[in-house]
Amino acid sequence: CFLVDMRNPGIEIRPLRELTGFAMFNEVFLDQVLVPDDCVVGDVNGGWSCARTTLENERVSMGSGSSFGPGLESVLDLSHRTGSTPDARVVDVLGGLLASAQALSVMGLRTTLRALSSELGMAAVGPGPEASIRKLLGVEHEQRVQEVGMELLGSATVIDENEGAVWFGGFLGNRALSIAGGTSEIQRNVIAERLLGLPRDELST
Repeated sequence: CFLVDMRNPGIEIRPLRELTGFAMFNEVFLDQVLVPDDCVVGDVNGGWSCARTTLENERVSMGSGSSFGPGLESVLDLSHRTGSTPDARVVDVLGGLLASAQALSVMGLRTTLRALSSELGMAAVGPGPEASIRKLLGVEHEQRVQEVGMELLGSATVIDENEGAVWFGGFLGNRALSIAGGTSEIQRNVIAERLLGLPRDELST
């Protein structure tokens, strides 16, 4: 891995327009760009290890809270404002969201403990494959939060330019989280192979 000054000549940046209309990521092309030795990160030819550690930490971050749009607290507030007495189905859905949020919080504490242990030399460096569980479940939780919020808000989701636009934008933005930081399919492979010890699929020839 290496660092590069994005202002250097020979670097072309092409924004990737997303479903929301924004461009948070880019294609970056390097044409005859000089990278000095002091910009190398980690060991030479150790790029995969560096990239994997970076992704593990990114997955922890992505699974720890709402990356786009309102969060669970806003859903609970919305449920109070849209009806005096939620029906049994809504109560069941909200209870499920609260339970999954609590489970994710406990998983976050476990990840933090692992990070502290690695700093003290008591555990392997980095979040480890457990980060894939947190990312997978955290993303599914956040996407469900947006879906429930839109359902509670009803038609205002698409016609209201204030609160409705925020929920709708969050719903669209959260779709990308199933891809960013490693797709949900990749997370399931990591969990199966590195945590459960299941054999890898044979490559088709």
